[in-house]
Amino acid sequence: MTEAIDSVAVTDVHAHVLLPALHEEVQRRAADGVRAAAELELLRNGAESLAVSGPMVGARIPKLTDVRVRLADMDAQGVQRQWASYLRRIWFDTVVHDPHDLRTLVEVAGGSQVLLGSDYPFDMGLDDPVTFVRGAGLPAELAARILGGNAQTLLKALVHA
Repeated sequence: MTEAIDSVAVTDVHAHVLLPALHEEVQRRAADGVRAAAELELLRNGAESLAVSGPMVGARIPKLTDVRVRLADMDAQGVQRQWASYLRRIWFDTVVHDPHDLRTLVEVAGGSQVLLGSDYPFDMGLDDPVTFVRGAGLPAELAARILGGNAQTLLKALVHA
C-alpha cells in the first residue's frame, strides 16, 4: 500500500460530500489519485491509526483540562505562574481610544512597556496620537517616554549594529 501512495501524486478530495458529480468527474480523470487518497485516508483515520492515536489522545486530555496537572508541569519546567511576570516581555501601543484605558494600561503593564501607536494607515486609529497621549493625564516624563523614549530603548536592545 505504501508503494502505491509513494508512486502516485495524491489528491486529497473532499468534494464528494457536497458535489457527488464533481467527485465522479475527478475519479474518472484521476482514478489512481483518488484511490491513493482513499488509502492515505485509511492510514490517517483507519482502525490501525485509531489503535495508536486513541490511547495517546486519551492520555493527553487530562493534561490539557486538569489545571493541577498543567500547573505541576509548569512548575517542573520552571515556568512563572504569575501572569504579571510576563508583562515585562510584552510591548503595548497607545491605541486604546480612551485616556482612562491608557492610564490603566500604564498602571497594569508598566509605563516602560507602552509605545506610541497610530494604526496608520487604517481608519480605526487616532487622528492625533501625540495629542491623545499628552492629554491622557500621565506625568509629562512618562508621556515623553511613551512618545519616543520607550521605542528608542526597545530598538537599542534589539538592534546590535
